[in-house]
Amino acid sequence: MLYSQNITILKLWSKKYAKVLGDEDVLQECYIALHKAVQGFDESKEYKFISYLQKAVQTHLSRASNRSTNSKLGISDKRLLAQYIELNQQYQQKTGNNISLNQVIDLLHCSRKDIERISQYLSIQYCSSIDKPMGNGSDDDLNVIEVLPDKTDIEKDYEQQDEKRILKASVGFCQ
Repeated sequence: MLYSQNITILKLWSKKYAKVLGDEDVLQECYIALHKAVQGFDESKEYKFISYLQKAVQTHLSRASNRSTNSKLGISDKRLLAQYIELNQQYQQKTGNNISLNQVIDLLHCSRKDIERISQYLSIQYCSSIDKPMGNGSDDDLNVIEVLPDKTDIEKDYEQQDEKRILKASVGFCQ
């Protein structure tokens, strides 16, 4: 039931992995990630389940994708990636925009193929925010939090589980 209630958000988070894993396999991997997230979630921590789930899905799909393609970054690519991220951050601070591909190639003295490889790795590794619009920036675009099912009240479910746990403990204590 939890899987079917969150299928929309899982599809959104997994869309970029479907090219590597395939549509059916990526959803199956999402189901596994959801199951692991439910098992590993600690409600005593001060973060929400949806945040925990997003990270669990991202990590699981990234690993599944790496296993599928055997794509891991080498030392030189890691160095290039760090330089690219730093360069882009500096450019964004100065101009408010992302740096162009040609500028990156010129400034880092690398090939277009190198930057495309790094960019592909970045797009697979980093999921977007649940507050970021899902479309191309128009006012009508929904964000991830708006497509989550309204009927699901995760906090209430955990409160009820805690109440049941406390009740069982107190009944066992009284006997």
